[in-house]
Amino acid sequence: MSKESNELERKLRDAQSSLQVANKRNADALAKRTQHLIWAAVGGVAIAVGGGQWFPGYQLDSTASRESEVAVTDATNQVLAHLCAERFSRKDGLNERLEELESHSSEYKQVTFLREGAWGVDLDGREVDHSVAMNCLNLIYAATDKG
Repeated sequence: MSKESNELERKLRDAQSSLQVANKRNADALAKRTQHLIWAAVGGVAIAVGGGQWFPGYQLDSTASRESEVAVTDATNQVLAHLCAERFSRKDGLNERLEELESHSSEYKQVTFLREGAWGVDLDGREVDHSVAMNCLNLIYAATDKG
């Protein structure tokens, strides 16, 4: 029995050795697979965060906030320009105001005249921006057919 027993022990050692080698290969393959999955996740996050800003329909909160502020400013400026033109175009003394406005030689002086007058002010009594007064001037000329 000793010969058979030695043979069985040798086969058992060989099987254990083969099992250890297989376990080592599986562990190495698992480590590589895990490493690939980690890098794929990092790449996916980078694409989602970095590239997602330009994906249609995606917008950062800061961008949306900035764009809404610009839209509000533009709308406010349009309202103020129409208010300025309406104030200027009131019936009492319109012809005199138009003559005085046209007496200024440059567009810049005309805009300054509107801004410094009672027409080019906002609801709080502050002078409006140059662009608002410029839009007001264009509205006045369009309403009086002199544009």
